[in-house]
Amino acid sequence: MSAIIGQISSQQGESAPLPGPTTGRFQRLLILAGGAVIIVAGLLAYHNSFSGPFIFDGKTSISENSHIRRLWPIWHVFRAQPGATVSGRPVLSLSLALNYRISGLNVWSYHAVNLAVHILAALTLFGIVRRTLLCEKLRARFGKASFSLALICALIWLLHPLQTGSVTYIVQRAESLMGLFYLLSLYCAIRGFSSAKSRLWYIAAILVCALGMGTKEVVATAPVIVLLYDRVFVSRSFKEIFARRWGLYAGLAATWIIFVGIALSAPRGSTVGFGFSGLGWLEYSMTQCKVIVSTYLKLSFWPSPLILDYGWPIVERFGDVVPYALVLAALLIGTVLALRYYPAWGFLGVWFFVILGPSSSIVPIFTEVAAEHRMYLPLAAIVVAVVLGGYVILTRLAISDKQRASFGQALGYVLAGGVVVIFAVLTIERNYDYASELLIWDATVSDCPDNHRALNNRGLVYSAEGNYPLAIRDFDQAIVLNPVYVRAYNNRAIAYGSSGELDLAIRDLNKIIELNPNHAKAYNNRGVTYANKGEFDQAIRDFEKAIQLAQASGDQKFVESIQRTLELYKAKRPYPQAK
Repeated sequence: MSAIIGQISSQQGESAPLPGPTTGRFQRLLILAGGAVIIVAGLLAYHNSFSGPFIFDGKTSISENSHIRRLWPIWHVFRAQPGATVSGRPVLSLSLALNYRISGLNVWSYHAVNLAVHILAALTLFGIVRRTLLCEKLRARFGKASFSLALICALIWLLHPLQTGSVTYIVQRAESLMGLFYLLSLYCAIRGFSSAKSRLWYIAAILVCALGMGTKEVVATAPVIVLLYDRVFVSRSFKEIFARRWGLYAGLAATWIIFVGIALSAPRGSTVGFGFSGLGWLEYSMTQCKVIVSTYLKLSFWPSPLILDYGWPIVERFGDVVPYALVLAALLIGTVLALRYYPAWGFLGVWFFVILGPSSSIVPIFTEVAAEHRMYLPLAAIVVAVVLGGYVILTRLAISDKQRASFGQALGYVLAGGVVVIFAVLTIERNYDYASELLIWDATVSDCPDNHRALNNRGLVYSAEGNYPLAIRDFDQAIVLNPVYVRAYNNRAIAYGSSGELDLAIRDLNKIIELNPNHAKAYNNRGVTYANKGEFDQAIRDFEKAIQLAQASGDQKFVESIQRTLELYKAKRPYPQAK
Protein backbone atom coordinates (compact mmCIF):
# COMPACT_ATOMS: atom_id res chain seq x y z
CA MET A 1 0.00 0.00 0.00
CA SER A 2 2.90 2.37 0.75
CA ALA A 3 4.16 1.87 -2.80
CA ILE A 4 0.72 2.76 -4.12
CA ILE A 5 0.54 5.91 -2.02
CA GLY A 6 4.03 6.84 -3.12
CA GLN A 7 3.05 6.45 -6.76
CA ILE A 8 -0.02 8.62 -6.18
CA SER A 9 2.22 11.25 -4.63
CA SER A 10 4.73 11.19 -7.46
CA GLN A 11 2.02 11.87 -10.02
CA GLN A 12 1.80 15.48 -8.89
CA GLY A 13 5.01 16.37 -10.68
CA GLU A 14 4.26 14.40 -13.83
CA SER A 15 1.22 16.18 -15.12
CA ALA A 16 -1.03 19.08 -14.33
CA PRO A 17 -4.44 18.32 -12.81
CA LEU A 18 -7.37 18.04 -15.12
CA PRO A 19 -9.54 21.13 -15.46
CA GLY A 20 -12.43 21.21 -13.03
CA PRO A 21 -15.47 23.36 -12.26
CA THR A 22 -14.84 26.92 -11.24
CA THR A 23 -15.72 27.82 -7.65
CA GLY A 24 -15.89 31.58 -7.24
CA ARG A 25 -17.35 33.16 -4.13
CA PHE A 26 -20.87 33.37 -5.53
CA GLN A 27 -20.66 29.78 -6.77
CA ARG A 28 -19.53 28.58 -3.35
CA LEU A 29 -22.43 30.41 -1.69
CA LEU A 30 -24.82 28.88 -4.20
CA ILE A 31 -23.47 25.40 -3.46
CA LEU A 32 -23.85 26.00 0.28
CA ALA A 33 -27.43 27.15 -0.29
CA GLY A 34 -28.13 24.00 -2.29
CA GLY A 35 -26.69 21.87 0.48
CA ALA A 36 -28.87 23.69 3.02
CA VAL A 37 -31.97 23.00 0.92
CA ILE A 38 -31.10 19.28 0.83
CA ILE A 39 -30.58 19.15 4.59
CA VAL A 40 -33.83 20.97 5.38
CA ALA A 41 -35.80 18.85 2.90
CA GLY A 42 -34.46 15.65 4.45
CA LEU A 43 -35.30 16.79 7.97
CA LEU A 44 -38.83 17.76 6.97
CA ALA A 45 -39.57 14.54 5.09
CA TYR A 46 -38.29 12.31 7.89
CA HIS A 47 -39.33 14.40 10.90
CA ASN A 48 -41.87 11.74 11.90
CA SER A 49 -39.54 8.75 11.60
CA PHE A 50 -37.69 8.95 14.94
CA SER A 51 -39.96 6.73 17.04
CA GLY A 52 -40.35 3.69 14.80
CA PRO A 53 -39.39 0.49 16.70
CA PHE A 54 -36.99 -2.27 15.72
CA ILE A 55 -38.85 -4.56 13.34
CA PHE A 56 -38.29 -7.80 11.47
CA ASP A 57 -34.56 -8.63 11.23
CA GLY A 58 -33.79 -5.46 13.18
CA LYS A 59 -34.58 -7.48 16.28
CA THR A 60 -31.99 -10.19 15.69
CA SER A 61 -29.39 -7.65 14.55
CA ILE A 62 -29.97 -4.99 17.22
CA SER A 63 -32.32 -5.57 20.14
CA GLU A 64 -31.40 -9.27 20.51
CA ASN A 65 -27.75 -8.86 19.49
CA SER A 66 -25.64 -8.97 22.66
CA HIS A 67 -22.45 -8.31 20.67
CA ILE A 68 -23.24 -4.62 20.10
CA ARG A 69 -23.73 -3.89 23.80
CA ARG A 70 -20.09 -3.15 24.49
CA LEU A 71 -17.34 -1.57 22.41
CA TRP A 72 -14.47 -3.58 23.80
CA PRO A 73 -13.02 -5.94 22.86
CA ILE A 74 -13.67 -4.57 19.39
CA TRP A 75 -13.68 -7.98 17.72
CA HIS A 76 -16.60 -8.94 19.97
CA VAL A 77 -18.69 -6.22 18.29
CA PHE A 78 -18.13 -7.80 14.89
CA ARG A 79 -19.67 -11.14 15.83
CA ALA A 80 -23.26 -11.86 14.96
CA GLN A 81 -25.75 -14.64 14.55
CA PRO A 82 -25.15 -16.33 11.15
CA GLY A 83 -27.56 -15.00 8.55
CA ALA A 84 -28.36 -11.79 10.47
CA THR A 85 -28.22 -8.50 8.58
CA VAL A 86 -25.07 -7.50 10.51
CA SER A 87 -23.31 -10.82 9.93
CA GLY A 88 -19.99 -10.30 8.12
CA ARG A 89 -20.44 -6.50 8.14
CA PRO A 90 -18.11 -5.14 10.83
CA VAL A 91 -18.48 -1.43 10.02
CA LEU A 92 -22.27 -1.72 10.19
CA SER A 93 -22.00 -3.60 13.51
CA LEU A 94 -19.68 -0.96 14.94
CA SER A 95 -22.06 1.85 13.96
CA LEU A 96 -24.91 0.06 15.76
CA ALA A 97 -22.71 -0.54 18.81
CA LEU A 98 -21.98 3.19 18.95
CA ASN A 99 -25.72 3.85 18.82
CA TYR A 100 -26.24 1.42 21.69
CA ARG A 101 -23.59 3.31 23.67
CA ILE A 102 -25.52 6.55 23.04
CA SER A 103 -29.12 5.50 23.72
CA GLY A 104 -29.22 1.80 24.52
CA LEU A 105 -32.31 0.36 22.82
CA ASN A 106 -34.02 3.75 22.63
CA VAL A 107 -34.56 4.09 18.89
CA TRP A 108 -34.14 7.85 18.46
CA SER A 109 -30.37 7.79 18.01
CA TYR A 110 -30.53 4.96 15.47
CA HIS A 111 -33.02 6.93 13.39
CA ALA A 112 -30.94 10.11 13.74
CA VAL A 113 -27.83 8.36 12.41
CA ASN A 114 -29.80 6.75 9.57
CA LEU A 115 -31.17 10.11 8.49
CA ALA A 116 -27.76 11.78 8.78
CA VAL A 117 -26.26 9.06 6.58
CA HIS A 118 -29.01 9.49 4.00
CA ILE A 119 -28.66 13.28 3.89
CA LEU A 120 -24.87 13.01 3.57
CA ALA A 121 -25.36 10.56 0.70
CA ALA A 122 -27.71 13.03 -1.02
CA LEU A 123 -25.18 15.82 -0.58
CA THR A 124 -22.52 13.59 -2.10
CA LEU A 125 -24.76 12.74 -5.03
CA PHE A 126 -25.37 16.48 -5.51
CA GLY A 127 -21.63 17.02 -5.74
CA ILE A 128 -21.09 14.11 -8.13
CA VAL A 129 -23.82 15.18 -10.55
CA ARG A 130 -22.83 18.86 -10.50
CA ARG A 131 -19.15 18.17 -11.16
CA THR A 132 -19.98 15.61 -13.84
CA LEU A 133 -22.19 18.08 -15.71
CA LEU A 134 -19.36 20.60 -15.58
CA CYS A 135 -16.75 18.19 -16.96
CA GLU A 136 -15.25 18.97 -20.35
CA LYS A 137 -17.36 16.41 -22.19
CA LEU A 138 -20.74 17.62 -20.87
CA ARG A 139 -20.17 21.29 -20.08
CA ALA A 140 -21.43 22.61 -23.40
CA ARG A 141 -24.83 20.95 -23.04
CA PHE A 142 -25.42 21.00 -19.28
CA GLY A 143 -22.91 23.42 -17.79
CA LYS A 144 -25.19 26.45 -17.36
CA ALA A 145 -27.86 24.38 -15.62
CA SER A 146 -25.48 22.10 -13.72
CA PHE A 147 -26.37 23.46 -10.27
CA SER A 148 -30.14 23.30 -10.79
CA LEU A 149 -30.06 19.86 -12.38
CA ALA A 150 -27.78 18.43 -9.67
CA LEU A 151 -29.98 19.88 -6.91
CA ILE A 152 -33.14 18.47 -8.49
CA CYS A 153 -31.54 15.03 -8.85
CA ALA A 154 -30.35 15.04 -5.24
CA LEU A 155 -33.72 16.19 -3.88
CA ILE A 156 -35.78 13.66 -5.83
CA TRP A 157 -33.41 10.85 -4.82
CA LEU A 158 -33.39 12.02 -1.19
CA LEU A 159 -37.18 12.32 -0.90
CA HIS A 160 -38.24 9.35 -3.02
CA PRO A 161 -40.56 7.19 -0.86
CA LEU A 162 -38.72 4.06 -2.02
CA GLN A 163 -35.80 5.19 0.15
CA THR A 164 -37.76 4.74 3.38
CA GLY A 165 -36.86 1.04 3.19
CA SER A 166 -33.22 2.01 3.73
CA VAL A 167 -33.72 4.93 6.13
CA THR A 168 -36.77 4.48 8.36
CA TYR A 169 -36.29 0.70 8.53
CA ILE A 170 -33.44 0.92 11.04
CA VAL A 171 -31.40 -2.20 10.30
CA GLN A 172 -31.23 -1.37 6.59
CA ARG A 173 -28.62 1.19 7.49
CA ALA A 174 -26.62 -1.60 5.85
CA GLU A 175 -27.84 -0.24 2.51
CA SER A 176 -27.73 3.49 3.17
CA LEU A 177 -24.31 3.42 4.89
CA MET A 178 -22.97 1.30 2.06
CA GLY A 179 -24.46 3.81 -0.37
CA LEU A 180 -22.74 6.71 1.37
CA PHE A 181 -19.33 5.03 1.21
CA TYR A 182 -19.93 4.04 -2.42
CA LEU A 183 -20.82 7.59 -3.44
CA LEU A 184 -17.95 9.03 -1.42
CA SER A 185 -15.49 6.71 -3.17
CA LEU A 186 -16.61 8.07 -6.53
CA TYR A 187 -16.80 11.68 -5.32
CA CYS A 188 -13.28 11.63 -3.86
CA ALA A 189 -11.92 10.13 -7.09
CA ILE A 190 -13.69 12.83 -9.14
CA ARG A 191 -12.20 15.53 -6.94
CA GLY A 192 -8.79 13.96 -7.39
CA PHE A 193 -9.11 14.00 -11.18
CA SER A 194 -9.17 17.82 -11.17
CA SER A 195 -7.32 18.74 -7.99
CA ALA A 196 -3.78 19.89 -7.37
CA LYS A 197 -4.00 17.73 -4.23
CA SER A 198 -5.07 14.59 -6.04
CA ARG A 199 -2.99 12.33 -3.78
CA LEU A 200 -5.13 13.20 -0.72
CA TRP A 201 -8.37 12.74 -2.63
CA TYR A 202 -7.25 9.37 -3.99
CA ILE A 203 -6.21 8.16 -0.55
CA ALA A 204 -9.62 9.27 0.75
CA ALA A 205 -11.34 7.36 -2.08
CA ILE A 206 -9.44 4.19 -1.15
CA LEU A 207 -10.17 4.57 2.57
CA VAL A 208 -13.93 5.09 2.18
CA CYS A 209 -14.06 2.21 -0.30
CA ALA A 210 -12.39 0.04 2.35
CA LEU A 211 -15.00 1.12 4.89
CA GLY A 212 -17.70 0.27 2.38
CA MET A 213 -16.28 -3.24 1.96
CA GLY A 214 -16.86 -3.73 5.67
CA THR A 215 -20.42 -2.44 5.43
CA LYS A 216 -22.05 -4.42 2.63
CA GLU A 217 -20.81 -6.64 -0.15
CA VAL A 218 -22.19 -4.50 -3.00
CA VAL A 219 -19.25 -2.09 -2.57
CA ALA A 220 -17.10 -4.71 -4.31
CA THR A 221 -18.37 -3.16 -7.56
CA ALA A 222 -17.22 0.38 -6.63
CA PRO A 223 -13.70 0.14 -8.14
CA VAL A 224 -15.28 -0.90 -11.45
CA ILE A 225 -17.67 2.06 -11.41
CA VAL A 226 -14.89 4.53 -10.59
CA LEU A 227 -12.78 3.14 -13.44
CA LEU A 228 -15.67 3.35 -15.91
CA TYR A 229 -16.46 6.91 -14.80
CA ASP A 230 -12.84 7.86 -15.43
CA ARG A 231 -12.98 6.38 -18.93
CA VAL A 232 -16.35 7.86 -19.86
CA PHE A 233 -16.07 11.39 -18.45
CA VAL A 234 -12.37 12.12 -17.99
CA SER A 235 -9.85 10.09 -19.98
CA ARG A 236 -9.47 9.21 -23.62
CA SER A 237 -8.42 5.57 -23.13
CA PHE A 238 -7.78 2.93 -20.51
CA LYS A 239 -4.11 3.10 -21.44
CA GLU A 240 -4.05 6.75 -20.38
CA ILE A 241 -5.88 5.91 -17.16
CA PHE A 242 -3.44 3.26 -16.03
CA ALA A 243 -0.45 5.31 -17.12
CA ARG A 244 -1.53 8.31 -15.05
CA ARG A 245 -3.54 6.81 -12.17
CA TRP A 246 -2.52 3.19 -11.71
CA GLY A 247 -1.92 3.86 -8.00
CA LEU A 248 -5.53 4.87 -7.42
CA TYR A 249 -6.90 1.75 -9.07
CA ALA A 250 -4.36 -0.53 -7.43
CA GLY A 251 -5.46 0.89 -4.09
CA LEU A 252 -9.15 0.48 -4.88
CA ALA A 253 -8.53 -3.07 -6.08
CA ALA A 254 -6.62 -3.79 -2.86
CA THR A 255 -9.82 -3.20 -0.90
CA TRP A 256 -11.14 -6.40 -2.45
CA ILE A 257 -8.84 -8.19 0.01
CA ILE A 258 -11.13 -6.94 2.78
CA PHE A 259 -14.18 -8.17 0.89
CA VAL A 260 -12.69 -11.63 0.34
CA GLY A 261 -11.42 -11.87 3.91
CA ILE A 262 -14.80 -11.03 5.40
CA ALA A 263 -16.62 -13.36 2.99
CA LEU A 264 -14.36 -16.26 3.99
CA SER A 265 -14.40 -15.58 7.73
CA ALA A 266 -18.08 -14.72 8.10
CA PRO A 267 -20.05 -16.46 5.32
CA ARG A 268 -23.74 -15.74 5.00
CA GLY A 269 -24.50 -19.34 4.04
CA SER A 270 -27.70 -19.59 6.07
CA THR A 271 -29.41 -17.03 3.84
CA VAL A 272 -27.33 -16.70 0.68
CA GLY A 273 -26.16 -19.27 -1.85
CA PHE A 274 -27.23 -22.31 -3.83
CA GLY A 275 -27.85 -24.71 -0.96
CA PHE A 276 -31.63 -24.38 -0.80
CA SER A 277 -33.96 -27.02 -2.07
CA GLY A 278 -36.04 -25.77 -4.97
CA LEU A 279 -34.16 -22.49 -5.30
CA GLY A 280 -31.35 -22.72 -7.83
CA TRP A 281 -29.68 -20.00 -9.84
CA LEU A 282 -32.05 -20.41 -12.80
CA GLU A 283 -35.25 -20.09 -10.76
CA TYR A 284 -33.81 -17.17 -8.81
CA SER A 285 -32.62 -15.31 -11.91
CA MET A 286 -35.99 -15.81 -13.64
CA THR A 287 -37.72 -14.49 -10.54
CA GLN A 288 -35.41 -11.48 -10.49
CA CYS A 289 -36.38 -10.62 -14.08
CA LYS A 290 -39.94 -10.19 -12.92
CA VAL A 291 -38.98 -8.45 -9.68
CA ILE A 292 -36.75 -5.87 -11.38
CA VAL A 293 -39.23 -4.92 -14.10
CA SER A 294 -42.58 -5.24 -12.34
CA THR A 295 -41.51 -3.98 -8.92
CA TYR A 296 -38.21 -2.07 -8.83
CA LEU A 297 -38.65 -0.13 -12.07
CA LYS A 298 -42.35 0.40 -11.50
CA LEU A 299 -41.81 1.72 -7.97
CA SER A 300 -39.13 4.08 -9.23
CA PHE A 301 -41.79 5.91 -11.24
CA TRP A 302 -44.91 5.08 -9.23
CA PRO A 303 -43.93 4.39 -5.59
CA SER A 304 -47.06 2.61 -4.45
CA PRO A 305 -47.69 0.29 -2.80
CA LEU A 306 -44.51 0.07 -0.73
CA ILE A 307 -44.18 -3.25 1.06
CA LEU A 308 -41.82 -4.30 3.82
CA ASP A 309 -41.88 -8.01 2.99
CA TYR A 310 -43.07 -9.04 -0.45
CA GLY A 311 -43.13 -12.80 0.02
CA TRP A 312 -42.41 -13.20 -3.70
CA PRO A 313 -43.21 -16.64 -5.14
CA ILE A 314 -40.37 -18.32 -7.00
CA VAL A 315 -40.86 -18.40 -10.79
CA GLU A 316 -40.40 -21.92 -12.12
CA ARG A 317 -41.38 -21.59 -15.79
CA PHE A 318 -39.59 -19.37 -18.26
CA GLY A 319 -42.87 -18.68 -20.05
CA ASP A 320 -44.07 -16.76 -17.00
CA VAL A 321 -41.28 -14.19 -17.29
CA VAL A 322 -40.88 -13.77 -21.06
CA PRO A 323 -42.33 -10.21 -21.19
CA TYR A 324 -40.16 -9.12 -18.26
CA ALA A 325 -37.08 -10.82 -19.65
CA LEU A 326 -37.58 -9.05 -22.97
CA VAL A 327 -37.81 -5.65 -21.24
CA LEU A 328 -34.69 -6.41 -19.23
CA ALA A 329 -32.82 -7.64 -22.29
CA ALA A 330 -33.78 -4.48 -24.18
CA LEU A 331 -32.44 -2.35 -21.32
CA LEU A 332 -29.20 -4.33 -21.24
CA ILE A 333 -28.74 -4.07 -25.01
CA GLY A 334 -29.56 -0.37 -24.84
CA THR A 335 -26.91 0.08 -22.13
CA VAL A 336 -24.27 -1.66 -24.25
CA LEU A 337 -25.14 0.41 -27.35
CA ALA A 338 -25.23 3.61 -25.32
CA LEU A 339 -21.76 2.88 -23.96
CA ARG A 340 -20.55 2.69 -27.54
CA TYR A 341 -22.34 5.70 -29.00
CA TYR A 342 -23.56 7.79 -26.02
CA PRO A 343 -21.24 6.77 -23.19
CA ALA A 344 -22.57 9.26 -20.62
CA TRP A 345 -26.04 7.69 -20.84
CA GLY A 346 -24.51 4.22 -20.99
CA PHE A 347 -22.73 4.89 -17.71
CA LEU A 348 -26.10 5.33 -16.00
CA GLY A 349 -27.25 1.97 -17.33
CA VAL A 350 -24.09 0.28 -16.09
CA TRP A 351 -24.53 1.96 -12.71
CA PHE A 352 -28.05 0.49 -12.44
CA PHE A 353 -27.18 -3.06 -13.47
CA VAL A 354 -23.77 -3.38 -11.82
CA ILE A 355 -24.95 -2.16 -8.41
CA LEU A 356 -28.22 -4.08 -8.48
CA GLY A 357 -26.57 -7.19 -9.92
CA PRO A 358 -24.98 -8.75 -6.79
CA SER A 359 -28.34 -9.13 -5.03
CA SER A 360 -30.63 -9.42 -8.05
CA SER A 361 -28.90 -11.67 -10.54
CA ILE A 362 -28.23 -15.40 -10.10
CA VAL A 363 -27.00 -15.86 -6.50
CA PRO A 364 -30.10 -16.75 -4.45
CA ILE A 365 -30.88 -14.71 -1.33
CA PHE A 366 -33.28 -17.10 0.29
CA THR A 367 -34.87 -14.79 2.83
CA GLU A 368 -35.43 -11.78 0.52
CA VAL A 369 -36.28 -12.51 -3.07
CA ALA A 370 -37.45 -8.90 -3.41
CA ALA A 371 -36.52 -5.97 -1.18
CA GLU A 372 -37.04 -2.25 -1.74
CA HIS A 373 -33.78 -1.29 -0.05
CA ARG A 374 -31.80 -2.84 -2.93
CA MET A 375 -32.85 0.13 -5.05
CA TYR A 376 -31.14 2.66 -2.77
CA LEU A 377 -28.21 3.35 -5.14
CA PRO A 378 -29.61 2.03 -8.45
CA LEU A 379 -32.43 4.57 -8.07
CA ALA A 380 -29.86 7.36 -8.50
CA ALA A 381 -29.21 6.28 -12.09
CA ILE A 382 -32.93 6.34 -12.92
CA VAL A 383 -33.45 9.75 -11.30
CA VAL A 384 -30.47 11.31 -13.08
CA ALA A 385 -31.47 9.79 -16.42
CA VAL A 386 -35.05 11.08 -16.14
CA VAL A 387 -34.05 14.56 -14.97
CA LEU A 388 -31.37 15.04 -17.61
CA GLY A 389 -33.51 13.45 -20.30
CA GLY A 390 -36.38 15.74 -19.37
CA TYR A 391 -34.07 18.73 -19.51
CA VAL A 392 -32.88 17.83 -23.01
CA ILE A 393 -36.46 17.41 -24.22
CA LEU A 394 -37.75 20.62 -22.63
CA THR A 395 -34.94 22.75 -24.03
CA ARG A 396 -35.86 21.62 -27.53
CA LEU A 397 -39.53 22.59 -27.35
CA ALA A 398 -39.00 26.23 -28.28
CA ILE A 399 -37.70 27.78 -31.49
CA SER A 400 -34.83 30.02 -30.48
CA ASP A 401 -31.98 29.21 -28.11
CA LYS A 402 -33.08 31.94 -25.73
CA GLN A 403 -36.64 30.70 -25.69
CA ARG A 404 -35.45 27.17 -25.17
CA ALA A 405 -33.41 28.13 -22.16
CA SER A 406 -36.08 30.21 -20.42
CA PHE A 407 -39.03 27.98 -21.30
CA GLY A 408 -37.22 24.77 -20.49
CA GLN A 409 -35.99 26.05 -17.15
CA ALA A 410 -39.39 27.40 -16.10
CA LEU A 411 -41.29 24.25 -17.05
CA GLY A 412 -38.55 22.05 -15.61
CA TYR A 413 -38.66 23.84 -12.26
CA VAL A 414 -42.44 23.48 -12.08
CA LEU A 415 -42.37 19.76 -12.90
CA ALA A 416 -39.42 19.02 -10.65
CA GLY A 417 -40.90 21.04 -7.80
CA GLY A 418 -44.15 19.12 -8.10
CA VAL A 419 -42.35 15.78 -7.98
CA VAL A 420 -40.28 16.86 -4.96
CA VAL A 421 -43.37 17.96 -3.02
CA ILE A 422 -45.34 14.82 -3.89
CA PHE A 423 -42.46 12.54 -2.94
CA ALA A 424 -41.92 14.40 0.34
CA VAL A 425 -45.60 13.95 1.27
CA LEU A 426 -45.56 10.26 0.31
CA THR A 427 -42.40 9.72 2.36
CA ILE A 428 -44.00 11.32 5.41
CA GLU A 429 -47.05 9.08 4.96
CA ARG A 430 -44.89 5.97 4.59
CA ASN A 431 -43.01 6.82 7.78
CA TYR A 432 -46.29 6.56 9.69
CA ASP A 433 -46.47 2.88 8.69
CA TYR A 434 -43.17 2.31 10.49
CA ALA A 435 -44.46 3.94 13.71
CA SER A 436 -45.34 0.55 15.24
CA GLU A 437 -44.92 -3.11 14.46
CA LEU A 438 -48.66 -3.58 14.16
CA LEU A 439 -49.02 -0.74 11.65
CA ILE A 440 -46.22 -1.95 9.37
CA TRP A 441 -47.42 -5.55 9.39
CA ASP A 442 -51.02 -4.45 8.92
CA ALA A 443 -49.93 -2.49 5.84
CA THR A 444 -47.91 -5.46 4.57
CA VAL A 445 -50.75 -7.95 5.01
CA SER A 446 -53.17 -5.49 3.40
CA ASP A 447 -51.00 -5.27 0.27
CA CYS A 448 -49.88 -8.93 0.30
CA PRO A 449 -52.72 -10.99 1.83
CA ASP A 450 -51.11 -14.24 0.65
CA ASN A 451 -47.80 -13.55 2.37
CA HIS A 452 -47.60 -16.23 5.07
CA ARG A 453 -44.50 -14.65 6.66
CA ALA A 454 -46.23 -11.28 7.06
CA LEU A 455 -49.25 -12.97 8.65
CA ASN A 456 -46.96 -14.84 11.02
CA ASN A 457 -45.20 -11.63 12.01
CA ARG A 458 -48.45 -9.78 12.61
CA GLY A 459 -49.58 -12.73 14.70
CA LEU A 460 -46.44 -12.35 16.81
CA VAL A 461 -47.35 -8.72 17.47
CA TYR A 462 -50.87 -9.68 18.54
CA SER A 463 -49.44 -12.44 20.72
CA ALA A 464 -47.00 -10.05 22.43
CA GLU A 465 -49.98 -7.77 23.18
CA GLY A 466 -51.88 -10.69 24.73
CA ASN A 467 -54.47 -10.72 21.96
CA TYR A 468 -54.27 -14.48 21.44
CA PRO A 469 -57.47 -14.96 19.38
CA LEU A 470 -56.24 -12.55 16.70
CA ALA A 471 -52.75 -14.03 16.89
CA ILE A 472 -54.06 -17.55 16.40
CA ARG A 473 -56.23 -16.37 13.50
CA ASP A 474 -53.14 -15.03 11.72
CA PHE A 475 -51.12 -18.18 12.45
CA ASP A 476 -54.01 -20.28 11.13
CA GLN A 477 -54.04 -18.35 7.88
CA ALA A 478 -50.26 -18.53 7.55
CA ILE A 479 -50.38 -22.32 7.93
CA VAL A 480 -53.17 -22.60 5.36
CA LEU A 481 -50.98 -20.71 2.91
CA ASN A 482 -47.88 -22.73 3.80
CA PRO A 483 -48.67 -26.06 5.52
CA VAL A 484 -44.98 -26.75 6.24
CA TYR A 485 -44.22 -23.34 7.79
CA VAL A 486 -42.66 -24.46 11.06
CA ARG A 487 -42.46 -20.99 12.62
CA ALA A 488 -46.22 -20.49 12.40
CA TYR A 489 -46.86 -23.85 14.09
CA ASN A 490 -44.41 -22.95 16.85
CA ASN A 491 -45.87 -19.49 17.38
CA ARG A 492 -49.41 -20.85 17.38
CA ALA A 493 -48.37 -23.45 19.94
CA ILE A 494 -47.01 -20.69 22.19
CA ALA A 495 -50.24 -18.70 21.77
CA TYR A 496 -52.32 -21.78 22.58
CA GLY A 497 -50.16 -22.48 25.63
CA SER A 498 -50.41 -18.90 26.85
CA SER A 499 -54.21 -19.01 26.54
CA GLY A 500 -54.43 -22.32 28.42
CA GLU A 501 -55.19 -24.63 25.47
CA LEU A 502 -52.31 -26.99 26.22
CA ASP A 503 -53.52 -29.97 24.17
CA LEU A 504 -53.74 -27.80 21.05
CA ALA A 505 -50.25 -26.48 21.77
CA ILE A 506 -48.91 -30.06 22.00
CA ARG A 507 -50.65 -30.91 18.73
CA ASP A 508 -48.77 -28.10 16.93
CA LEU A 509 -45.46 -29.06 18.53
CA ASN A 510 -46.00 -32.67 17.45
CA LYS A 511 -46.51 -31.40 13.90
CA ILE A 512 -43.21 -29.49 14.04
CA ILE A 513 -41.35 -32.61 15.20
CA GLU A 514 -43.03 -34.58 12.41
CA LEU A 515 -41.81 -32.01 9.86
CA ASN A 516 -38.37 -31.68 11.45
CA PRO A 517 -37.35 -34.42 13.94
CA ASN A 518 -34.21 -32.44 14.84
CA HIS A 519 -36.03 -29.29 15.96
CA ALA A 520 -34.57 -28.76 19.45
CA LYS A 521 -36.81 -25.80 20.29
CA ALA A 522 -39.94 -27.81 19.53
CA TYR A 523 -38.86 -30.50 22.01
CA ASN A 524 -38.06 -27.83 24.59
CA ASN A 525 -41.41 -26.09 24.11
CA ARG A 526 -43.28 -29.38 24.23
CA GLY A 527 -41.43 -30.21 27.45
CA VAL A 528 -42.59 -26.94 28.99
CA THR A 529 -46.16 -27.63 27.87
CA TYR A 530 -46.15 -31.17 29.31
CA ALA A 531 -44.73 -29.82 32.56
CA ASN A 532 -47.53 -27.25 32.73
CA LYS A 533 -49.98 -30.14 32.35
CA GLY A 534 -48.25 -31.92 35.23
CA GLU A 535 -46.86 -34.68 32.99
CA PHE A 536 -43.30 -34.38 34.29
CA ASP A 537 -41.90 -37.68 32.99
CA GLN A 538 -42.75 -36.80 29.39
CA ALA A 539 -41.52 -33.23 29.97
CA ILE A 540 -38.13 -34.46 31.22
CA ARG A 541 -37.76 -36.80 28.25
CA ASP A 542 -38.41 -33.87 25.89
CA PHE A 543 -35.92 -31.64 27.69
CA GLU A 544 -33.24 -34.32 27.49
CA LYS A 545 -33.92 -34.78 23.76
CA ALA A 546 -33.75 -31.01 23.26
CA ILE A 547 -30.37 -30.89 25.04
CA GLN A 548 -29.06 -33.71 22.84
CA LEU A 549 -30.11 -31.92 19.64
CA ALA A 550 -28.84 -28.51 20.79
CA GLN A 551 -25.45 -30.02 21.68
CA ALA A 552 -25.26 -31.61 18.24
CA SER A 553 -25.88 -28.20 16.62
CA GLY A 554 -23.30 -26.49 18.84
CA ASP A 555 -25.80 -24.09 20.47
CA GLN A 556 -24.24 -24.08 23.93
CA LYS A 557 -26.32 -21.15 25.23
CA PHE A 558 -29.52 -22.99 24.40
CA VAL A 559 -28.14 -26.14 26.03
CA GLU A 560 -27.50 -24.24 29.26
CA SER A 561 -30.96 -22.69 29.15
CA ILE A 562 -32.66 -26.09 28.73
CA GLN A 563 -30.54 -27.59 31.52
CA ARG A 564 -31.71 -24.88 33.92
CA THR A 565 -35.32 -25.53 32.91
CA LEU A 566 -34.81 -29.28 33.31
CA GLU A 567 -33.46 -28.90 36.84
CA LEU A 568 -36.36 -26.64 37.73
CA TYR A 569 -38.97 -29.16 36.64
CA LYS A 570 -37.10 -32.09 38.15
CA ALA A 571 -37.36 -30.27 41.47
CA LYS A 572 -41.13 -29.93 40.97
CA ARG A 573 -41.53 -33.63 40.29
CA PRO A 574 -43.98 -34.99 42.91
CA TYR A 575 -42.21 -38.36 43.40
CA PRO A 576 -38.59 -39.63 43.67
CA GLN A 577 -36.61 -39.60 40.45
CA ALA A 578 -35.89 -43.00 38.92
CA LYS A 579 -32.23 -44.03 38.85
